[in-house]
Amino acid sequence: MTLRPFTKTTRKFVFPLIYFLAVVSFCSATVVSTEDKNVVLTGTLTLQKFQNVNGGFEAWDTAILVLDSPLDVANPVKVLHKKNIGNPSNTTPTITRSTKIQVILPTGTNEKQLKGKHIMVSGQVFFAETVHHHTPVLMDVKAVKIFK
Repeated sequence: MTLRPFTKTTRKFVFPLIYFLAVVSFCSATVVSTEDKNVVLTGTLTLQKFQNVNGGFEAWDTAILVLDSPLDVANPVKVLHKKNIGNPSNTTPTITRSTKIQVILPTGTNEKQLKGKHIMVSGQVFFAETVHHHTPVLMDVKAVKIFK
């Protein structure tokens, strides 16, 4: 008698199910809205300098949170963008699978002490509006907690 570690049924049904569940859990994203007042996100804080419109670099560090899981952001408010004129069904901007967001930390927060730390932030997310917004989604942070 030959030992077969996995039956035909196991190979046909169980393995694909395990694979599917693994992919779904790996690819799942946190979904939030710009109307949510208290969004909680976790990730590692980095500080980056970005190039300005004149070709030089900004004099300040920008706080970027590298998220633990991707973020989908929906804006339920109808916003008519110039590129969507004539297509009213496409007036709600949505950002999907964002892995980094720029964070505006509370006044008095020492960004350099948080650099490289795994943190939890809470606040409200919004879409980039100016040339100083370096990610499609930003967060106005109300509270920061450092994970040990």
